[in-house]
Amino acid sequence: MLNGSRERLREINYLNIMNARHLFILYGTFLLFMACKDSPKQKSLSASKNPNHTYVIAIKSDISVKKESVEGKQVGVVERGEMCELVDSVNGWYKVRLRTGEEGYVNSEFSKVLSHDSIPKKAFEAYCPLAEQRVQYGALSFRLDGNNVFMARGYNSVPEDGNLWNSVYQGATVYYGKIEGNRLVFTRHLESFRGLLEDVTPEEMEEVKPYTAYYSPVEGGFIFEGALFKTSDVDGILNAAPVNKETETPHPLSARKGLGLYGSVESLTNSEGETTRFDKVGNILEISKGEEYSLIYKYNDNRTEYSRSDWGSYTITYSDHKRSDMSKNESDMEGSVEYLFDEQDRIIERKSQVRMIYLTETFTYTGVNLLPDSKSVHDYDETGDYLTTDRYEYLEVDEHGNWLKRKVTRTNQVKEYKENGESFSTKTEPERIETQSLEYFNN
Repeated sequence: MLNGSRERLREINYLNIMNARHLFILYGTFLLFMACKDSPKQKSLSASKNPNHTYVIAIKSDISVKKESVEGKQVGVVERGEMCELVDSVNGWYKVRLRTGEEGYVNSEFSKVLSHDSIPKKAFEAYCPLAEQRVQYGALSFRLDGNNVFMARGYNSVPEDGNLWNSVYQGATVYYGKIEGNRLVFTRHLESFRGLLEDVTPEEMEEVKPYTAYYSPVEGGFIFEGALFKTSDVDGILNAAPVNKETETPHPLSARKGLGLYGSVESLTNSEGETTRFDKVGNILEISKGEEYSLIYKYNDNRTEYSRSDWGSYTITYSDHKRSDMSKNESDMEGSVEYLFDEQDRIIERKSQVRMIYLTETFTYTGVNLLPDSKSVHDYDETGDYLTTDRYEYLEVDEHGNWLKRKVTRTNQVKEYKENGESFSTKTEPERIETQSLEYFNN
């Protein structure tokens, strides 16, 4: 039923892999999706202007905005998936500025802080089935038109046995509107639609009161009708191959985030010429410096284990605000790393196993700033105890909130163990300039 040999081949492959009785699994929704999947790619998506590059997004449900924290009077509501500008962070509450310009407080337990409010292009190319039983089952598919977007909200029946593989497509409502930051603001719609999304034009659609959908990178999909439609890879479904979604989705507690980087950084090169490469999740792939050395990281399919070319094998685990990369060899923990993050997913502590001890790096911040004011490194051995503190002044910062040039003032505090007792010394080094260059994934 799809036009062209390529689409027909995909349908045949699908039938060969899946049981024929599953043919009706969201079949109409696939038609809508496939019709727009190969349309011209969008080069850039709209993002609202916020010089602080910090936003608060409501997760799981709508949240109240209060005039004052804790017992304040309600002055508004932030819808699930909606973003607003972050002003400050106070005792478990975020002070935010709404789109109306009014300010208030939201509970940090039901929200997250993000460094951008744009929608990745890949999200519009994904298949987005409903992930919750809040509204009628179905899926979303998209077609981009410059900074405008068509969205088809497909509807499917739910069988009496509850098996969604046996659901039957019942048609769709098509919406049309603009992309504004992480919002899709629709002003036209077309009901009871059963054709191809690529054939719809705005002129044949009815004008409606603005209707909004949101993209939530925290929940991994679009929020529409108050429910989550989670992004997934339709090519993986059609080819019956297991899809490792983690390879495409940045992890909020990644090693890249543990190095204090924001956005989809692909590589970092520092002042000394050392380059660190990352995958899209944010795991380290390689650390190298010209022909001097190259340290390679190799991961399993689920990105839960890796080996290093210079040492051993490690297991990745996550807990509340923490990532641990621990050696599988309990008798030799060399190379193990622990990252500890705050409520804004900013790195606040990094511990590395070096020479049989943990080297501890601690970071401090002012307010909701993404970049640290200082870093303290604590090290010790049989000869003494050493504390190095770097204080930063940022001279150049890119659009993602990452620094490109900064001034560093270093203070060294040393406690040495001697035969006749301990000696203490403090020394401040001359100021120096550090630079780094960054490359980003194109998504």
